[in-house]
Amino acid sequence: IQDALNLLGKRIETKNAKGKKEDLEILKKHPKYPALSRSVSVQYSQERGRYVSAGDDIKIGDVLGVEEPITFSLKQDQLKSRCLNCFISVCAGLPCQTCSQVVFCGLACRREATTTFHRHECQNMHLLKHGPNYLALRAITKKSVQYFLDKRLDTFANYDDSGGTELEGSKIYKSLEMRNLFNLTTKKADLEKKMEFFMIAVYLLKILQQMGYFETEKENESTLTEEEVYIGMLLAHFLAVIECNSHLICHLSKEHFNITTLPDILKKNFQPEEIGCGINTTLAFFNHSCNPNTIKIQKGNKTFLVATENIKKGEEIFDNYGYIFYSLDKITRNEEMGFECKCEPCSQDWPKYRKLSDKISVAENASPHVAAGSLERGRAANSLMQKMSSELRLAHFSRVISLSGDYKRTLDKIIAPPHRFFFNNYMIFFYSHWVKYGNRDLTE
Repeated sequence: IQDALNLLGKRIETKNAKGKKEDLEILKKHPKYPALSRSVSVQYSQERGRYVSAGDDIKIGDVLGVEEPITFSLKQDQLKSRCLNCFISVCAGLPCQTCSQVVFCGLACRREATTTFHRHECQNMHLLKHGPNYLALRAITKKSVQYFLDKRLDTFANYDDSGGTELEGSKIYKSLEMRNLFNLTTKKADLEKKMEFFMIAVYLLKILQQMGYFETEKENESTLTEEEVYIGMLLAHFLAVIECNSHLICHLSKEHFNITTLPDILKKNFQPEEIGCGINTTLAFFNHSCNPNTIKIQKGNKTFLVATENIKKGEEIFDNYGYIFYSLDKITRNEEMGFECKCEPCSQDWPKYRKLSDKISVAENASPHVAAGSLERGRAANSLMQKMSSELRLAHFSRVISLSGDYKRTLDKIIAPPHRFFFNNYMIFFYSHWVKYGNRDLTE
């Protein structure tokens, strides 16, 4: 019977693998950061912490990062339709051998999950609730108690908020190394916040006890052993890390495939839907801007970072943590993010989309030659937008992406941000990448 099940698992793995195309890739990988392009540079300063800048000139559409999360959580409503381990959509999922709560895309993912985190979670899924706090628990269950005890005096002895930068030399920075998760940025927490972390850590510790994570027998259940106290402290630290570094993992829903025009994208406020969350230890180095020069796309639980602008050598590369100036005012953005953002749109208090110009104007004192050149480029930009709109209606997304790059380069010559045209192009670029490369259900 087991041989038959293994054969079935291999057939399912082959069938599901058809949905695992990855056309986005880094052309030349960084020698120190396998998850990044060699065209980027990871820096550190006391004022800015860790940040990423362009080590070479970067072009629109360049893939700057590709990374799997070190810890991740799949939403409950996705457990029967996506692989628990890699988040790939499955049409015939391979079940867990000892519970009926989850499925896998094949034997390899089932083996990886059931020998690490799912070994403890299996039969205990009712105790777990999806969300950022779950990421701290999953960070622990991916390893054994003995692993953390053995690494106590080196890997987890001292927190280093400058760790992982190029200041360390050529030592390879590995995405799935627990030390790198441990050293990610945390906020300075007051006593009340620290107490909140400790209280959640106690709750998670209780779940670990219920799961049988601690294999040693206890004489007194009302007290904590030394190893339980240590794991509890790690949980509290990981909770602080997760508060600053977790991100959503998303997919496209059915309604997104009915979008065929720019007005549709803007009217429906296109945004992929959450299927889970995770932490990427390298992509976490990218700071936030309310006017980012990159987009993120996910395939499975893997995240791709793509440049939306030409970025000159030495310029900083920005991610976006979910709040763009076009759709939310400065006060709301800062309240939602929980920190005072000092990016250009916040510093200059750029207006939202509806208050931005949608005209290409020529300065009154411009010479006839300059004015003629501006008008000609304006007509070229308009022509490119018309072509892009036509290709969008035909769902020719590779062509749309190429035209979007041409359109952005043309806009850069005749107008400056903030302007509606930049956001229009950003949203078309974002939408087209998601439809072409991002997560979707196999039934769609």
